[in-house]
Amino acid sequence: MSLSMRTAVGALSLINRMTSDASRNAVQTITHNAKPAELPATMYDRYGAYYRQVDDSRVVFLDPENEKCANVLVYIHGGEYKRPLTMMHWGIIDRLMKETCASALVPMYQLAPHHSAKDAYSLLDGAFAHALKSARETGGKIIVAGDCAGGGLAQAYVMSRRDRGLVLPDNVLLFYPWLDLTLSNPEIHGIKDPVLNRPSLIEAGRRWSGSWEVRDPRVSPIFGSVENLPKTHIYQGKRDIMYPDVRNFANLAVGAGSPVSLTLAPRAFHGYMGARLMPEARAAYREIGKQFAA
Repeated sequence: MSLSMRTAVGALSLINRMTSDASRNAVQTITHNAKPAELPATMYDRYGAYYRQVDDSRVVFLDPENEKCANVLVYIHGGEYKRPLTMMHWGIIDRLMKETCASALVPMYQLAPHHSAKDAYSLLDGAFAHALKSARETGGKIIVAGDCAGGGLAQAYVMSRRDRGLVLPDNVLLFYPWLDLTLSNPEIHGIKDPVLNRPSLIEAGRRWSGSWEVRDPRVSPIFGSVENLPKTHIYQGKRDIMYPDVRNFANLAVGAGSPVSLTLAPRAFHGYMGARLMPEARAAYREIGKQFAA
């Protein structure tokens, strides 16, 4: 474990211990009314962003300076399905665009408790249609990516497209995805996670599932079929309560013949890809760059 990772884990653990349930509830109340972070000026200048409304939600379109970048990235942000996109997410998107040589679509899906997964699927269908049109024009690949809740939604959405007989992305990139809203894997209890709070997550997952059961593969993809998945790579820290489900999902998918691979950062915490200067994150981004340079 790098020194920066060790320092961050210690600080996060202390904050988590000092944060009471009442404080968490207060934060949740505030974040329900929060707005997505605005696109940083540096990214706006670099990519010439524009916006479109799709199903009453905003989709941000980013085009790279390099016109030779033919790939199209659809990025679904995390935040436990109740918090909007943050500056950290913009940083991840910026780095991914560079490493994958891609333009990007960023759907600002509506959040719980006022909205549910069912609302997000219609938006994602619209966003994917734009991505498909763009990729056909450029001859590039479609990449669907996401972190945490966004990673879980990305995986569930891709599986839903497969089940509906629709065109699939060429690649899927998942960062510590939330694959089981129930968080019922008994191994979770043995993990000292400095970031995530299981009871809070379970409640958020219940609200996000809405009229669907929490074990419905459209919200908890670990309960779905793992056959015939597109090329998928998952990046996961082991100091994260998402780890047991991610490991099991990857093993099941490989056993079913799907091209799913998993890169583990043994001591990394949840969200480490957002700490882009940490050695563990830098190594992951370099690996992604090599995948798409090949």
